[in-house]
Order: sequence, then structure tokens, then C-alpha cells
Amino acid sequence: MLDMKRTQFLRNEEAGIASGATIAYEGLPLIGQIESGELVVQTGTGGAGEKFYGFSIRADQAVATQPKVENGTIPAAPGPYTVSLTRTNLVHAFPVTSVRVYDVALAADFTLVAGAPAATQCQVNGTTGVLTFNNADAGKAIVVYYRYNLTVAEAQQMFHDRAINNLQLNEYITSMTVGIGPGRVFVDLFHSEDTYGTAGDPITVYLQSDGLPGTTVTNVTLGSVIHAPTIDNPYLGIYIEAPQL
Repeated sequence: MLDMKRTQFLRNEEAGIASGATIAYEGLPLIGQIESGELVVQTGTGGAGEKFYGFSIRADQAVATQPKVENGTIPAAPGPYTVSLTRTNLVHAFPVTSVRVYDVALAADFTLVAGAPAATQCQVNGTTGVLTFNNADAGKAIVVYYRYNLTVAEAQQMFHDRAINNLQLNEYITSMTVGIGPGRVFVDLFHSEDTYGTAGDPITVYLQSDGLPGTTVTNVTLGSVIHAPTIDNPYLGIYIEAPQL
């Protein structure tokens, strides 16, 4: 979803949805294409030739996951060398993960592994939210960026029932509101395992193969980072460009 208190578009437009496409969430980057002579939108795959158009806006979305950032310290000897996150049920199924573990002293990321970790490696239990480290990393300060799955109760407590009478409309919608740049967006759906920078030139953000913002696949530019996720504000802020049509 979008943090509308911080998000600002040049304008909002109503656009048709491409045939067979489903745009299930607010805050997704959308690509534009021509269908039967008219502009329509859909989520993209980050492929060469795709044209970024804007971000989806919808109030009938049931929020399922949230990003989070936490500080921690790996325990000193004799251990155990584990850190328990405040949330469980992470979006993590190694090697596909939303988790990034940052070594503050080395200014580098730990390498995530499935088995017992060696030095500068970390094992993530997505179910329990427990991170396991090697004894060589005892005492290190870390920052953990991750995404976790909300329970129904958590989602209702945090976001209430958004437009509860419209929750089934997405089955019939053939058009939707699109936020058009230039402008800025603060989104909760992004690759939390990617690096968005803490100093230097702004990091460029691109459309990824799963339709979310990130930094790995670099075919379709969305914009530049104006806010990297933090403990106080775990959303990703992006200055977005005008439509690339």
C-alpha cells in the first residue's frame, strides 16, 4: 500500500486494465501498453521494452505483509549466537528471501545460508524469526531489513477494514486509478533484501521480475531513492519519473 501522507503524484488518472491482468494491490508499479487502440495498464516483469506508467491506487486492498527494520546485537561468548526478531512468519523461503542482515562494523551484508553459518554468514528461520550466526561474529551490531506476513488480527488492528463494502469489486473492475509522476511515492511493497543506500548519490530503483521495486534487474527505471527504509519509517521512498510512453 501507499503512505498517502507522504506520497504526492502530479495527477491521478483512470486507466483501463489489460485483458487477463490482475492488479491486486495498491502501490504497485504499472506498465502501459496499447490494447484495441486504447491505453491500458498492468503489472510488469521488468523486461526490456516495458514502459513504466505509474503506481496503482486502490482502497479495497486487504494488506497481507509489512516491511520492518530492526537493530540487534549478536550475543557474546559463550552464546548462543542467535538474534530473535520481534516478528515471526517472515517472507522467506531460502534462497528466495525478503531478509537482509547488515554488519554495521564491516559496512557489508551477511551472506544468507540454509545450513550452519560460517563467519560473516547468517541462517534465517522464517517461521520463528530467529537468526543464527557463527561464533566468529559474536558481539557484532547488526541491522535487519525484512518483510513479515500479517495475521488477520494484525492487519485489522493496523489498517482496519479498508473500504469494507468494496472488498470484492476487484473481481469485476476493468479500470483503476493510477498515480502519475513526476512525484514521490512511499511504498510498503518492495525488495527489502536490496540495498537502498545511506550516503552518496541516490540509488536508482527499477521494476523487478515479480513486479515490485528493487535494484537487481535494471531494464525499467522507476526513479530514485529519496528515503531508505528505517526503524521509524520502514517504507521505501522513491522520486518517480513521468510516464515513459
